[in-house]
Amino acid sequence: NRDPKAFSGLFEETGDFIFHDGLILRGRAAIEQYYQEKFPLIRKTERHATRGNHVRLVRSDIAILDFEVELFSYAGNSREKDIRLKLLCTVVAIKESGQWLISAIRLMVPKKRDSS
Repeated sequence: NRDPKAFSGLFEETGDFIFHDGLILRGRAAIEQYYQEKFPLIRKTERHATRGNHVRLVRSDIAILDFEVELFSYAGNSREKDIRLKLLCTVVAIKESGQWLISAIRLMVPKKRDSS
């Protein structure tokens, strides 16, 4: 619902978020502040789709998750996606008091494969 407080609440207090363009947000408060400014700028037609590729349980309270992310919008009334950006995402999650929280997110632009 583009709620900055709810989104930042998914992170541990000292969690961080590093974007594909080099932007670094350190701590839940910085993440919330960034999205208070960012969410209102996102058009209602813009969406993202996240598909999980791999989950590795390092310990019973630490997990590493890999995702593919697409940022897109729909053109007019069409159901055809206008894909703006494709990213890879790695998340480190920790379990505290029975609740999973994000410790770190890293976004990366996938390398284009050589077609030769």
